[in-house]
Amino acid sequence: MDPYYYLLALMFAFVCFTLFLLTRSAGRIAKEREAEAEAAAAASSVREGESVAMGSTRVRPAPLLGAPSVPTITPSLAALAATAPDSAAAASAAALVSPSFKVFTTSAAAMLSSMAEAGGLADPVEGAGGTAACSVAGATVAAAAAASAATSFMPARPPAINPHSKVEIQFTLPTTQERVDADECDAFGFEEESEDDYAADILTQVLMTIKDVDRNNDPEEADLELRGKEWYTFILDSGDARQAAAALKAKMSQLTDNELRVMLNGLASAIIYHNTWAAVLHLGIQEKATLRHLVLRIVLKMLVAHRCMPCEAEKYVAVLVKMLIVGWVSMKGTLDTVELCLQHDELIHIGLRIVEHSFHKSRRVLELRAALATRPRLARRLAELYATEPRFEVDVALVTRWWRGTPPTIYCSVPMENSQGDSLSNPVTCMAYFGVRDEVVTGDMSGAVTLWGPPGSSRQPSAKNPLGLPHVSVRPRGVVPLPMNCVPVAMAGQRLDGQYLAIAGMPFKSRKPYSKYCGRPAVRPSSTSAAATAMAAADGAVDGACVAGDAASMAAGAAVGTGSAGAIIVITCNENSIRWNKGEIVMRPPGIALTAITAFRNSIVVVGESAVSAAAAGGPGAAGVLSGNASAPHRLSFVDVMSGSVMRQLPKAHDDYITALTVLEESSYVLLSGGRDAAVKMWDPRSREDTPVVNTALCTGALHHETTISSIHTTRYNIITTDVYGAMVVWDLRNMAAPYKRHQFAYPIAEATLIQQNRAALATTRGIMTVSLDTLGPQDLYYDKGICTRLLANDAGNLLFVAREGELDVFAVSNF
Repeated sequence: MDPYYYLLALMFAFVCFTLFLLTRSAGRIAKEREAEAEAAAAASSVREGESVAMGSTRVRPAPLLGAPSVPTITPSLAALAATAPDSAAAASAAALVSPSFKVFTTSAAAMLSSMAEAGGLADPVEGAGGTAACSVAGATVAAAAAASAATSFMPARPPAINPHSKVEIQFTLPTTQERVDADECDAFGFEEESEDDYAADILTQVLMTIKDVDRNNDPEEADLELRGKEWYTFILDSGDARQAAAALKAKMSQLTDNELRVMLNGLASAIIYHNTWAAVLHLGIQEKATLRHLVLRIVLKMLVAHRCMPCEAEKYVAVLVKMLIVGWVSMKGTLDTVELCLQHDELIHIGLRIVEHSFHKSRRVLELRAALATRPRLARRLAELYATEPRFEVDVALVTRWWRGTPPTIYCSVPMENSQGDSLSNPVTCMAYFGVRDEVVTGDMSGAVTLWGPPGSSRQPSAKNPLGLPHVSVRPRGVVPLPMNCVPVAMAGQRLDGQYLAIAGMPFKSRKPYSKYCGRPAVRPSSTSAAATAMAAADGAVDGACVAGDAASMAAGAAVGTGSAGAIIVITCNENSIRWNKGEIVMRPPGIALTAITAFRNSIVVVGESAVSAAAAGGPGAAGVLSGNASAPHRLSFVDVMSGSVMRQLPKAHDDYITALTVLEESSYVLLSGGRDAAVKMWDPRSREDTPVVNTALCTGALHHETTISSIHTTRYNIITTDVYGAMVVWDLRNMAAPYKRHQFAYPIAEATLIQQNRAALATTRGIMTVSLDTLGPQDLYYDKGICTRLLANDAGNLLFVAREGELDVFAVSNF
């Protein structure tokens, strides 16, 4: 055949092939556009259908958490209840919907969850090794709403692994602010929506509707924790993290869809309540995607449920931060959530704690600061909260400090342990410090007084390291048990040369509120005076102490059956040997409770005493109980601890129990006292008047305290007082007509002490707060190790002794 025909045929074939390719490409593009249009129409129809089905007008959905806009197909409540893995969540969702209320786009669980597109699941980036990577010790805070950071995954078994696998669940709420009908008090009667009604405060209305549901959250929370414990035990019994993950996969392969759904919900609860991250992070990507969804849904739901209880919400914030650490949520989603929470009053504390824990635990500080730098609106909101909302000033100050990169005030702790290297088994009741020997002394509920030595180092061998790692701690130099079953209530020492320590002790029977901490049960004192005298004599013989006071009064006090006779127990120190020895025991009259003590420069101590009455707890011979007698005097007694004699008494010094005593200066004889009557008084005991009050302005002048005085301190010309309602007052001795400065904190103050750089450390229910004495504004907050009950600083103010239940630590204090 002619070559011309070959060439012509080849050209024809090329043209046909090109036309085929063009046609195929055009068809694919057309199908994609048609699919997009159908998806958009479906999403619009679902929203309108839900609005009509729930008796609501059209709403404008507002995707939150920084999630990109994606097509959303939301099932009806009935369908969702049938497919949701957690029936309790679906039931609570139905309870949230009111016929007269604008509907959410999903059920309660779905509303609190967000599965918008974002970065995928990442392996943990913290620490080295599988166990360290999954340690939840550093998992505290992050993004209640970092939910937007998750990627949608298609599970291998859609009905069982993830019932919402084909539904992109957004954390969306209508941005419509409906008007409330004035005629309906508790019900929400909303008018028809107009185009001018759009606002951003609908979440406040949402929270109001679920307040009634909050009462039922505790049983559900307990059930989740119990469900998680079963799988936590299974994981522990399976070996290390990888072995446990293999056992979980094998278990999943044997279950039906419904059983698998129950198992995944149990694993999600185990992650939240029992820290099983190590094993879970070795599962497959589909299982992790489903667990992420379930964990996030539970955590966000609990955060909203505990929005008015910050302490309860703290543990769920910790889980969210762990999700940020392991890559289950994104930084952008976290900060979007923070901004959302800061706009709604009941969620502000959650948003602030998300940022705090993110700085403190996420190990992504530089990334977090860079992300915050791009959000000036968040910075303005923080400044607004600090200026207008005193209850958030501490949290805002802490966030600002970390944002700027300022080092913490309190850091580098060393534990104070018993001789066996264990933590204290009894709560510390009082502490004293002797600057001349740089020595700290503590008293605890066991009735022992511990004299602590300097920090030392020891090694703790282990299987991996036979030599052991060095362990720095403070060990006791000596322990002195108090006689007559006394519990140290307060202690004070001579601060100039530290020659003695005076301890106000109350007998065993009077510590009923603390009986759970006692190592042995209370023994009812004998009702016969002879037995009581013999017991007191035996105590004196064993202790080798000279008891000041007659045995008859002691016997009479014991015969009453209350065991309410307190004592001032003195321990002296030998200047040459630096050795503590037992000294005098000054018995106080029966029925007198010792509440506070302080010491002058000589051998005179001042003790706060209150009369109590014995109320029979049963029939004749039954042990009595102590009860406050409002009409009884609350007096100050000046006692010479060397001779055991009472030098002077000031009756009716306060109208209620005396709670704080101190001396104006080491070389001064001016006394300051505070009590449960909210009064702070200044005394000069050298005056011959019956009531030698130097200045009454502290108790009768301008507003200063409203309740029990918790501490009194002096520095130069200033007196600093605090109370258990959170008020801190600074007085100027040169002008006592009114307080020099006063600040009301949002947290009760149990104890206060002065530290370097003209600052004070406050033991509050929120943590140890650092405050500037110049402004009384909060500077820093330490909240890592629970609530502090006793607080004491050394004379230089660069060491802080912190007591909590069963723990005692020494912290360093920075100078900035």
